Amino acid sequence: MVETFNFPDQLDEPEQYTNYVVTKYVLPLVVFTQYWQQLSYPSEILKEHRTKLKLLFLSTSIGMHYQFGCTDVVTATFPSNHETLRWGGVENETSHVLIVVAITTFFYWLLMDSWRVRVAHTVTFWSVVGGLWFTEGTLALGSKWCTYCLIFSFVYLTDPWWNVAESKKKKGE
Repeated sequence: MVETFNFPDQLDEPEQYTNYVVTKYVLPLVVFTQYWQQLSYPSEILKEHRTKLKLLFLSTSIGMHYQFGCTDVVTATFPSNHETLRWGGVENETSHVLIVVAITTFFYWLLMDSWRVRVAHTVTFWSVVGGLWFTEGTLALGSKWCTYCLIFSFVYLTDPWWNVAESKKKKGE
């Protein structure tokens, strides 16, 4: 707990203060808001337990908060060697990241009442994870995880085209 309030050696340079604050406090909050939204999917499934589930997923963001230091720059290899960000300066074991990915996917399938929405979420999520692993050989490159959010934005914007049957069903047409 003390480490949370003390600044690591990385902060010997004053310009690293913003990096540290954003990485240690803002990034875990952003990740939690993504979980919050996913767990707020409008269905009746486990509706009375959603707050408990959100608190459970809050623990992942708290874990990120305690684990992260300053984001650092590492060399990525796809499509060619270039510098990219590694959030928190941490490279977790791939198996640990995949456990979180599997749990997140499980909750897509548990809470979403439309099979099309389940598939859209799962295919998008696993495409980013698989693409990152295939191209980089690691799941630790935070800046490339942002691709996930951009692809999801496209999936959500195109919902009227790929989810027509569900939309009509809900409207009673």
